Amino acid sequence: MVPAAGGVQLQPVADESRAAEETTPHVTTSSYDFAGPVQLRKSYIVASTPRCGSTFLCSLLWQTGVLGAPSEYWNCRKRASPKTIGTRMMERLEASSGVDYLTKLLACRTSKNGIFGVKVHFSHFEEVLRGFPKVLDMLSPVTYIYIERQDKLAQAVSMARSLQTGVWAAGRNRQRPPMTYDRNLISRCLDTLETQRLGWLRWFQTNRIDPTIVTYEKLIADPASVVSGIIDLLGVSNDDPHEVQQRAVQRQSDGTNKEWAARFRNEIEIGAERGEGPAVLARNQALLVAGEAQARTGQQPAIDRSRGSHFFDRYEWSKGSEPELKARNLGVFAAKRRRDRYEAIVGRNRELFQNAHVLDVQCGGGQWTLAALDAGAAYVVGLESRRRPIETAMENFTKHGIDSESYQFVRAKMPAGLRKFRPGTFDVILCQDWLSDLHLFFYHLHRLEPKHVIFDTAISGRKRPAVFFKTTTFKLKEQDMPLPDAKKRRAAFIAAMPNHAVIRMLCERFGFRCHFIDWQSLGITNWLGIGDYEKDRRRTYVLDRIS
Repeated sequence: MVPAAGGVQLQPVADESRAAEETTPHVTTSSYDFAGPVQLRKSYIVASTPRCGSTFLCSLLWQTGVLGAPSEYWNCRKRASPKTIGTRMMERLEASSGVDYLTKLLACRTSKNGIFGVKVHFSHFEEVLRGFPKVLDMLSPVTYIYIERQDKLAQAVSMARSLQTGVWAAGRNRQRPPMTYDRNLISRCLDTLETQRLGWLRWFQTNRIDPTIVTYEKLIADPASVVSGIIDLLGVSNDDPHEVQQRAVQRQSDGTNKEWAARFRNEIEIGAERGEGPAVLARNQALLVAGEAQARTGQQPAIDRSRGSHFFDRYEWSKGSEPELKARNLGVFAAKRRRDRYEAIVGRNRELFQNAHVLDVQCGGGQWTLAALDAGAAYVVGLESRRRPIETAMENFTKHGIDSESYQFVRAKMPAGLRKFRPGTFDVILCQDWLSDLHLFFYHLHRLEPKHVIFDTAISGRKRPAVFFKTTTFKLKEQDMPLPDAKKRRAAFIAAMPNHAVIRMLCERFGFRCHFIDWQSLGITNWLGIGDYEKDRRRTYVLDRIS
């Protein structure tokens, strides 16, 4: 037992549970209500992701008697089975609207010192804000406590187990349904968890929120210290506590979790492919590397609060749209396409850019060069064969005040430009399409020895290894050398379009593991402007060098 405010005893436990099914019959009953109503003094939100330790944390905060009764009151999915905490609570309180529900909830779940707490995953948080925009005004002032689990794979395995068994909380003596190892399910859990994590971080950035950060690992190692820190944060250390019932949460993890995690990590390392796995292997590996590095260093997640919610909101490009957009006549869908591609190319690979030296091949006007810097790259070189795009890039980088020590633009023809750099210069190489000899391109990738390559390219649907060529012409508005005849002010190039078999064959030949981002898993519902990705005529590949 560990002491908390007012001498209340906390029962330490070792893992979180969601409590949607297992504790709902107890958490939502009137026996857990506080005598009230009392005037709200302040509130706090435990910003969480599934299986991050949030229920364990909230059980400890509840037991203090001075921090309200935090639970998943905003998980109100009506069709969930069994019913969620939020749904049961709304039914019990006979809430007629969002305002009515929150008013009644505050009346019975605010501790006598005026503190109210709620735990919420980002997906539920978004739903509440859409349906009840004034909810945060009613809870003001609000303190945010963001809890994250550093071991992302352990979190995903825990989530995969719960999805299979339907058991999100321990405590009842009942036989668990059988479980089977499912790599694809774990992969999808990794992806879901990362989407939720990025949702919170971007929301914090957009709203200039400075959350208090708690890690699962710190919570398990020293729960008393974490709870004491939150008590001090909310200024309730001298408040008179309620008498509350013990709400012990038991550990669900066992040897199976470790076994599945080890098996999954081994399959990722050897590049095993079956079913849907290859579509998300790159992302999984990036998450594993980032999570393991964070666990080793003990660093807390970095939150940049100086910027807006999306890269293309923060940086307005005054000149030089992508040639691809004009060539495809995307018109009004150009902005949407840029955003969707950003999510797959940069957003889903942010971990790869952290403190990395990056080469942006055929960088054009520099948007993706800046995107790499924005994602955390330490230094980026933009390689481009044309004069005008480099001038455009320099103008825009200057306009946005980008540190000139963090980037460089090099003008050189391809593939000769790649010969300018020594092996090991770059951690990541970013390339969108390759209009020349693919074999030569992969040769240079092998020579340069990057850790990762992000290659976004059009592909053909042929099954046998093949590369197709087509001639593309475009009108020149400006050129580097004068042309005597205005009729000749057009340029042409031969574009190479490989199929997946060729890319995989070249990866094997030059020592790379080949994965691609599964666009179907990105949660896209509107495919306007990105039909080539929807129909698998274009893919975003992530290549990992085999050392």
